[in-house]
Amino acid sequence: MSSLQPLYDVKERLEAAAIAGVGLLDEDFRLRRAAEAMKPLAAASPVFGRISAGLEQLLAAPPKERAGLLLDTLALVDAVAYTQGKSGMEGELIPLPAGCGTCLSLSHGQLSPLLNALTGTGGRREAVVRLAWENHPEFFRDFRVLPALIAGLGDSSGGMADQNAGILKQLGPSVVPLLKENFDPRGKRAMARRVEVIDAIAGGRETEWFLAQLTDAGRDVRAPLIYTLRHSEENFERIKTFCKSEKGECQEKAIQAMVCLTGPAAAAYTRELAKKKPETVLQALSGSDNPLHGDLIADLMGMQLDKIFAKDAPNWGTVLWQGLEALFQACLGKDSPAMLELYRELAAWYAGERSRWKSNLSAFQNRRNVTQLAPFLGRDGKWPLPAGLLSASIWRNPSPALRALAEELAEKYGWLYYEPLVLAAGLTESPAAVWERFAPMLEPDACTRNQRLGILFGLGLLTGRVRGRPFLDSRWAAALMSLPLVPIGGDVPLWRASGYKNNTWVYTAAPLEIALCALDPADSGCAAAFRENLEKIQPQPGVSVDYMVESLRYREWADWKGMIPMLTRASGERISPLDLERWYREYVGGRMTNGEKIAELEWFREEVRARRFKVFVTWSEARIQQVIDSLK
Repeated sequence: MSSLQPLYDVKERLEAAAIAGVGLLDEDFRLRRAAEAMKPLAAASPVFGRISAGLEQLLAAPPKERAGLLLDTLALVDAVAYTQGKSGMEGELIPLPAGCGTCLSLSHGQLSPLLNALTGTGGRREAVVRLAWENHPEFFRDFRVLPALIAGLGDSSGGMADQNAGILKQLGPSVVPLLKENFDPRGKRAMARRVEVIDAIAGGRETEWFLAQLTDAGRDVRAPLIYTLRHSEENFERIKTFCKSEKGECQEKAIQAMVCLTGPAAAAYTRELAKKKPETVLQALSGSDNPLHGDLIADLMGMQLDKIFAKDAPNWGTVLWQGLEALFQACLGKDSPAMLELYRELAAWYAGERSRWKSNLSAFQNRRNVTQLAPFLGRDGKWPLPAGLLSASIWRNPSPALRALAEELAEKYGWLYYEPLVLAAGLTESPAAVWERFAPMLEPDACTRNQRLGILFGLGLLTGRVRGRPFLDSRWAAALMSLPLVPIGGDVPLWRASGYKNNTWVYTAAPLEIALCALDPADSGCAAAFRENLEKIQPQPGVSVDYMVESLRYREWADWKGMIPMLTRASGERISPLDLERWYREYVGGRMTNGEKIAELEWFREEVRARRFKVFVTWSEARIQQVIDSLK
């Protein structure tokens, strides 16, 4: 027993008395016994003597005085007990095992929210872990966090488990030893995710380990282990055997692995599989960038179109469309000779040459899903299939063959193929070269409305796909704002609402929005020209104020005075007090004084009174006054 045990006994009894109440002190024989045990310590040290004297005074005091004396004595005992604490443990100091993480100088309090989210249950845990990863990625290498992150691969929430897997992949090779530790090939989804993470990090470097686990692997782990065999051509015969013998997901993974191999034997066997299991092979092809299968995909695409355009064509349905959509995905980035020829045949068909497909245009147009290319270009509306598909393919792989095809089709068929042509130039040439080539074509007398439309769509694709990538020369900012707005025709106008969602620039086709993407605030001439044009621009219905102010903020625009009124007037959007409050608070922030904001809000109020702005039904002068008062 510790020599200080009487002190701890006294502490325990005083805490119990504080809970039970001082009225029971006369009956607490345990406290009296603990006080007796303190007397030897009191003789050894003055501080213990004070504690012993305090106990005697407490036990002898009248009931009315006991409460204060109890608290005083307990406070003294607590203070002395805390001074006797120490950290550490006995034994030799040895390094952490490899892969277990790093010992970081982080307190338990700093890590507890993250650890609780990784090991607990309930909602919002995923958001806690995501924010911790965004703000403190170093936390995840700590030896207390890393094992919990790996254990979280089996989390009951699939989203949480997948997020943990994504973080582990980014942590890199250092986590592989810990992922291998206590690995159970007969385990469930948690072990399957371990395989996927190791595969993503190490790939073919861990082939021997993958093969060793495959021998005894259960169903859940077997499928991802089979897929890891794609890293080596030496595994061709083994994968071929799995394609024949496995069932379900394991067979699908074997076929996906076969599609990834680049040898001639693998290509021949994939073509053979496509005859027996076309849907499974097609699904594998749609997720593969292997250029070896371009001709096979082109053949499958042609066969599917032959089926659609046949005289005895099946009724249009979901199954038929899903097959064609999967083929579209598989086509992206492929530039084999057969694929290029298929593009030429489709382009000729749209131009009226019906040598291969005899179906008339109206019959094909009735199958509207074929002409709606939202899965590729992020927009709805009719657009020639080969042009849209070629644009999406060039975005995936701007190869010389696909760029040359865009030039060929644009020269032969005109404006319909300006979109992929502009996109190919923007991805492979300098911004200045794109400006010098296409800006003169937008002069009032230099092109038709349709030619201008094709160029705008190409520029829109360039501005709408990668946040912050400088695809456009800053001179476009002024040039585009002077273009007239004209409808495409039918139910699809040139302008369409755009937005900023999930940290991704969405597709935009409105000249003003494209101009914003080309804007360079650091170029004083460009910024001045943009402001000058914005003051006199005609309203562009459908343009999003949210998109424009977010775009300006992202480009670190500094001179916000007058910008919100001009952007709102240019869009013609309805406004509300909540919108105005949000724009000035979240986007403008401290770049304007409160007095300047109040002046502009009062200007908005007067413009609404004069009916020069459309407003939502939530508009009220009382609410706008509240926003103004909050800034005073």
